[in-house]
Amino acid sequence: MTIRNYTGHPVYVFYEEGDVVRIIFHSDGEARARQTDVPVDEILGISVVKTEFGEVVGLPEPRRDVYLIVSFITARAALAHGRTTADLLIPSKPVRDGQNRVIGCRAFARI
Repeated sequence: MTIRNYTGHPVYVFYEEGDVVRIIFHSDGEARARQTDVPVDEILGISVVKTEFGEVVGLPEPRRDVYLIVSFITARAALAHGRTTADLLIPSKPVRDGQNRVIGCRAFARI
C-alpha cells in the first residue's frame, strides 16, 4: 500500500497525543480543481463573486493499493465530475502552531 501526496506541499501527520511528527508526505505533484469566479454582487464597492469549481487537473487515475492525499475542494470536484473518491484522502483533525496556523493533521478523511 502506498500513499502519495498531491496537495502541492508537504503533509505532516502527528501522533494523536503530543507534538511529535509521525510521518511526512512530501509532495508528488499538485491536483487542483479549475476555479472560476462569477460576479454576483458588490458591497461597499467590493466585488462579491460566486466561486465555481470545474474539472480536476493533475490528479492521477485510481490505481490498486495507491492512496492520494488531496484537498477537500479537489476531492469534492473529482466526485462532482464522476471520478471515484475511494482512493482520495483529505487531511483531517488539524494541528496548529502557537500562532494558530495549520501545520499538519492527526488523521485523514474521505468523502
